[in-house]
Amino acid sequence: MMTVTILVVIGGAASASDQAGKTTIPTKALRVAASDGDIEQIKLHIARGTDLNKPDERGTPPICQAAEFGGAEAVQLLVKANAKVNVKDANGRTPLISAALQGRKDVVEVLLAAGADFKAKDTAQMTAMHVAAQFGRLDVVETLLKAGADVNAEDAMKQTPLTLAQRGQKADVVEFLKQNGAKEPALVDGRGPYGEYAYEQGGQGPGTPTAPTTNVEVQIDPNAIREQVKGFEGLAAAIKGVDAKGEVEVKGWIQRRTDNRTTLVRAAEKQFGEELTLLKGLATEEKAAKTIKAVDDLSAKRKKRNTLIANALLEERRAAMQESVDQSGMTRGRTGMRGSRGKTSGGTSATSPYGVSSTKMPTKARRPEPNAPPIDGDTQAQMQAWAGGRAEDKSSLLDAVHKLDLAELEEVMLVATEEQAKNTAAAISGVMLARQERVERIAKEWKIDDERMQKLQERTGNQPGMYPGTGPRGTTPGTPGQTDQTGTRRTRRYR
Repeated sequence: MMTVTILVVIGGAASASDQAGKTTIPTKALRVAASDGDIEQIKLHIARGTDLNKPDERGTPPICQAAEFGGAEAVQLLVKANAKVNVKDANGRTPLISAALQGRKDVVEVLLAAGADFKAKDTAQMTAMHVAAQFGRLDVVETLLKAGADVNAEDAMKQTPLTLAQRGQKADVVEFLKQNGAKEPALVDGRGPYGEYAYEQGGQGPGTPTAPTTNVEVQIDPNAIREQVKGFEGLAAAIKGVDAKGEVEVKGWIQRRTDNRTTLVRAAEKQFGEELTLLKGLATEEKAAKTIKAVDDLSAKRKKRNTLIANALLEERRAAMQESVDQSGMTRGRTGMRGSRGKTSGGTSATSPYGVSSTKMPTKARRPEPNAPPIDGDTQAQMQAWAGGRAEDKSSLLDAVHKLDLAELEEVMLVATEEQAKNTAAAISGVMLARQERVERIAKEWKIDDERMQKLQERTGNQPGMYPGTGPRGTTPGTPGQTDQTGTRRTRRYR
């Protein structure tokens, strides 16, 4: 599993001066100076003998901070002062991988000249080449290739730089890699490179599927993000306002008595749209053209994806309805009684989970059109997660949705950071934290509900895993008007 950490830089130590008025004690912590590219502060730390290889509380060494944010001069200064060029952070990233992530070609060149290992891998077994290809850093890919980096190296998921570039639709990087020996992922048993079938029953579909981003896990540092958000006036209130709109989605997730996936997917996407609207507004204020485009592209991609998910859920409903109709027809055939058990006299299936008209519907999902564009890995993974979701257990679905939401927001944040859209980048971090807190609240509500259900089950003697008062197919034993095995018609009395 690839792990991506949101890194937020906070201020340093108090200032001090000598008697002559010349500053001799650093006014910034080394990690902050390295991240800021503050050469004078770094020199003061070197002069005072500060440990240049000591990681901060998040496990990140100063040279990794400098490589990702500080710049080539800061990295070169640390290297000359004997900072380890192949040291790793908590995620296994070397300074070279950190520089590749941000597309800093000049830093990459400095590190390679200092002996940086381009074969080094992070905890997800990704090299600097993987990272550069994934985020479309063509100049870095070219530099690494000249140094001897392997274009066909595989990460923990057997993905090569080419497959990652294809997933991210980085056309220039894809073309360059192909021209320089990158191999296309092989199809096995009619499946895509990640095991999925493009058509039902293993038929090969159009195009090459891409790897799902849901394998990416984003780590969040709540305290650091809160401090970052505080640095921008009014930002916390703006994030809180958007977060409050997510109450409808939260209630949808908490609901586990009925199948509400069709309404839940709409509520979830509406909330994400509200958040993107906030981010686009801030990016517009900062005149961050690349960030605005990244937000627009993500919005368009998600609308297309959710249309496909909604259609898939609709097909599932139709199939369930048809199955119900077929069952009711078999019941009529056995009893010879119109309107008995499975079907009402009005033509509505009594056993239909949706209680709608028994219009004939197809029993299978529609086969994709031969010339239809390929469905990307994220969409395939999400469609599978939503289709497999159950009302009583939404934990796996929520996990899949939440991971992708954070991963896609993190990609926009990388663009904002690169473009120096600091307010927007801070807002994205704040939105991600708000999302994490909503998920934690949902999980807490589920736990409370489970405990309440357990107590009720103990009192009523219901079967484990069933909601109190319900029997097979969601029917309620002993409901008014129901006939029991003795033939006695039950009537509920209210006092």
